[in-house]
Amino acid sequence: MKPILDLIVFLENDLAECYRTLGLKQQTLSSTEIFERLRLETEGHAAAIQKMADLIQEKTLNSQAILGVHKNLKEILISKIRPGLDDHELTAELAKVEEGVSHIYSALAEFAKVQALSYDKIAKAVADLALQELRHRDTLLKL
Repeated sequence: MKPILDLIVFLENDLAECYRTLGLKQQTLSSTEIFERLRLETEGHAAAIQKMADLIQEKTLNSQAILGVHKNLKEILISKIRPGLDDHELTAELAKVEEGVSHIYSALAEFAKVQALSYDKIAKAVADLALQELRHRDTLLKL
């Protein structure tokens, strides 16, 4: 999710620079002030989003650990399942492996939940940024 925030920071800073450049070319003080105000607001957005990006500690999935557990489960399965097991012994061993697989998926589900919470916070912040831009538009149209 961090790349989205990095992109927003870039876009805001680039737009602020554009406003600065256009403001320097204006002939009237009021036009210059409008561009300066927009530049400052846009830089403020960039700084706020950058601060949020800096606070996000994206978790990386340790897939090697999960693959290691999966491999161990398969090895246990291969070593325990042998000819001559009765149905009760067979199903008991298979049930143990299925429980292990369940633990893997439970851990993955928890990882996804944590990521979803982070993504939800970011989505709300970006939606708020969109509303701020509409307020800027409305302010400009009133001038």
